[in-house]
Amino acid sequence: MASHLFVNALAHHVVHALRQGLKRKGITYSWRSIRDRMLTWVRLTTVMWMEAGKVWSQRQEVDPNNKQARVPAAAGVRFRRHRQSSPPDREKTVPC
Repeated sequence: MASHLFVNALAHHVVHALRQGLKRKGITYSWRSIRDRMLTWVRLTTVMWMEAGKVWSQRQEVDPNNKQARVPAAAGVRFRRHRQSSPPDREKTVPC
């Protein structure tokens, strides 16, 4: 029970600090509005099992739209793409 209260209090302080930082940059969205805007900014991961137990993976991010890009930019988070796919020479070998 005490850990549950601690996590809730910690989450409240994190959300409050984030919203205060956004407010200083002129963004006064509610937490629900921030969540709704950011909901469709996702990273897709595709994993395929190849012959001989090798795994091929590809990770692709959806580019944020203007409304989505404004929130992390104001919070000081820089958008950068992650590796797009695993190069053929670095495929992971996973036992079947």
